[in-house]
Amino acid sequence: LRLAPDDQPWEMGFAASRECTRATQDAYVGWNDIKGRKLSISDGSPDPYMRRCTDSQTLSGKYTTDDWVFNLISAWQQQHYSRTFPSGSLIVNMPQRWNQDVQELRAATLGDARTVDMVFGLYRQNTREKLNSAYDMPTMPYLSSTGYTTAETLAAYSDLTWHLTDRFDIGGGVRFSHDKSSTQYHGSMLGNPFGDQGKSNDDQVLGQLSAGYMLTDDWRVYTR
Repeated sequence: LRLAPDDQPWEMGFAASRECTRATQDAYVGWNDIKGRKLSISDGSPDPYMRRCTDSQTLSGKYTTDDWVFNLISAWQQQHYSRTFPSGSLIVNMPQRWNQDVQELRAATLGDARTVDMVFGLYRQNTREKLNSAYDMPTMPYLSSTGYTTAETLAAYSDLTWHLTDRFDIGGGVRFSHDKSSTQYHGSMLGNPFGDQGKSNDDQVLGQLSAGYMLTDDWRVYTR
């Protein structure tokens, strides 16, 4: 969907989709012979099954002035995996849920007759994942576990291009980001509990320099 009134400097958009796929070819070879062609499946094991469904939504907005254009986008995605497969004498159930959302605000100069073009932006990405695992013997549970993982990135960036002549330009940019993640899991194996957790965070600064020259009206060389 797109809403863009005539003679107005703004517009908005929305999109949503859903996709589902299924598969029945999920089998494994022995762990000690990964190049072998003999599947690790016991007689009487059920057929493997996997289903993945993905839902996506995007909301966007745009505002234009005489000298600048501002873009705002926010997107979400959810994935759900249902997965069952035999491994040797075990039956493995491994459902998984995965969620992600992204937001970005960007401002860029507008127009051709400029000595300097600029882009500024703010960015955020957040990811969350949950994985359940259950390994069952024909007569009893063998192993079960649940794991959680999260990751987040916050960033600010800027890029400038200086048009020295109508054919030659140089540019530079910088990106500051803060990244953090965490993971934890717990479970039991033949009645014996286990688990662990951990966290990490980091700050990064990335930069870039570029130069371009228009050789002819049809050819331009560029280095970065």
